[in-house]
Amino acid sequence: MTEQSVPKERMRRPEGLEAFRLIAEAPEIEPHVIDSLRSADEKLQLEPALSRIIGETDETPHGPTEIADLVTVHLSVAGQPRLSAVVIKGRAWKKVAARDVADQLIRAFQLPGVGLVVLAAVGDIQDDVKQRLAWLADAAGVDWMILDRGDLARLLVVYGQLCPNDGSWITGTNCACGYSNRAAPPLSGGADSFHVLSLSDNSFALAKRYSANILVAQGLTRQAAEQLVVKAVAQIRASDYTRNELVERTHGKRLADVVWLFVYSDVTDQLMTNWIARALWVADSVKPEYRPSRIGEVSVFDPQLQIDWAQLHDWMVEYRSSHTATKGAYLRELDGYVKEAKSLVVDARQLIERGSLSSTDEAELARLGDEADRLAGPDQMLLPPYELADLDTAHGQVAASIGNLFLPFSPRGQETWPDQSRRLWLARQALDYFDRELSMLEFERQKVR
Repeated sequence: MTEQSVPKERMRRPEGLEAFRLIAEAPEIEPHVIDSLRSADEKLQLEPALSRIIGETDETPHGPTEIADLVTVHLSVAGQPRLSAVVIKGRAWKKVAARDVADQLIRAFQLPGVGLVVLAAVGDIQDDVKQRLAWLADAAGVDWMILDRGDLARLLVVYGQLCPNDGSWITGTNCACGYSNRAAPPLSGGADSFHVLSLSDNSFALAKRYSANILVAQGLTRQAAEQLVVKAVAQIRASDYTRNELVERTHGKRLADVVWLFVYSDVTDQLMTNWIARALWVADSVKPEYRPSRIGEVSVFDPQLQIDWAQLHDWMVEYRSSHTATKGAYLRELDGYVKEAKSLVVDARQLIERGSLSSTDEAELARLGDEADRLAGPDQMLLPPYELADLDTAHGQVAASIGNLFLPFSPRGQETWPDQSRRLWLARQALDYFDRELSMLEFERQKVR
């Protein structure tokens, strides 16, 4: 697909979202009210107003690592909750061109588990923005939406955030002009929804088992979060997913016997498996000898549910904040590592492919292995930036393949595999593995913007 083609099937209108459904009932908005939004501040006015409508209660930290202006689990498309990223452009952008939003949109579409990306702008949105947004959405398999100045005016008016008379922002229930928004619908609560980030089928012959990561709103009480866990268990038990045909033949479409849940309040916490709680639900029908070990206290809402609250979650958040590499430093160190590693592997490949059982220079290969051990890549004492997590995983695979390449020629390797033909066979296998993993790393590196 070219960037000029617009995949209509992924474009969503605001009235199709549960949180925005009443926009269809908005009255006709006067042109001067729509035009007043040109001066709206994205952080002080637009973002807070949209957060209230959506039901997002958490303040978004803004800085160089921000993925989007709003990342929320409180938007639903056709009744299905979607992890959503909202990019907002306020009065500073009189005209919004592709170059103004390209970086934010790419990062939004790369957010793990994202299902909807929204661009909300009060400036004049240029055609190249719409083309770029549609193209990125189609490539990522993600729904998209544009809220232009007119859409925003209708949305803000019908939800009591903007006065339909003079376009001023409303605080409380009345505008200074005398307009009252007491009839405006109640805003979304936001604390009664969750989003499934990942789902795994861990079934075996005697039990149908699922494991899932879910995302809930930040700042929930334990009672509120536990009630969401109960809802999530019920939904996941009824999942129609099976990992293969054998499992489906064994268990069919029946409800799961066991559900493991890991509960997160921030998607970035997944890098350190820093859940706020983990939960285990086991059906009464599972025999005692096959039941998992107890993990926590029995839930007051469901006697078949156990829940364990993390004691070090906040400490881990602080640790991650102070032990995460910057994007620039990480990429510079990675690029330097890859350049030197490729050079070493070229030399090793020549020695291995040209050699034979009697002529392979294993001493030189051992020397190259010592050089490989001294290669300096990204600081292993620091976490990668969240947006580079997949790239960091690919780097780890490349590093492992280099270690496997030179291991047979080290003193330990020669002791483990005294047969030289075996050492050469292992090295050739490692070369093939390196080529595959390097291709994956270079693919991930090209995705970085």
